Amino acid sequence: MSEAKPEAGDLWVHRKTGGVYFVRGLGALRLQCGDSTHDSEQLVEYLLADSPESESERWARPLSEFIDGRFSYSGRYSARVDAARQAVDDLVVERRRRLAEWSGTVAAFDAAGEHAELHEQVRVARSRVEMLLARQARLEGR
Repeated sequence: MSEAKPEAGDLWVHRKTGGVYFVRGLGALRLQCGDSTHDSEQLVEYLLADSPESESERWARPLSEFIDGRFSYSGRYSARVDAARQAVDDLVVERRRRLAEWSGTVAAFDAAGEHAELHEQVRVARSRVEMLLARQARLEGR
């Protein structure tokens, strides 16, 4: 039996399926039949963690079932979101660093004349296009 008690904002992993679930909160089910009221034990309300804001599918189960070993605590949702955001920020910084490094390498090649042949081919192609456009303009009487 798990020592941790689920709280709103926790992430728990279902041991059998591997699904990660976001705990919305704890509550109780109260049934009223005529004059009598029956309270159940405490319930845990949870949903899939990959879309906690959509709330498309929500489940509830008794707390005793939730902590009997079917689920294991995986951390707080906000901490996971912060960690994911930091990982994305780190990736963006790394990609920018690589782009700057690559741009510097290309500039160094250009400065060294490594691509002179390619630049000459582009210059020749541009002059041919300009000649064709001038010929077309003459034929159209511009």
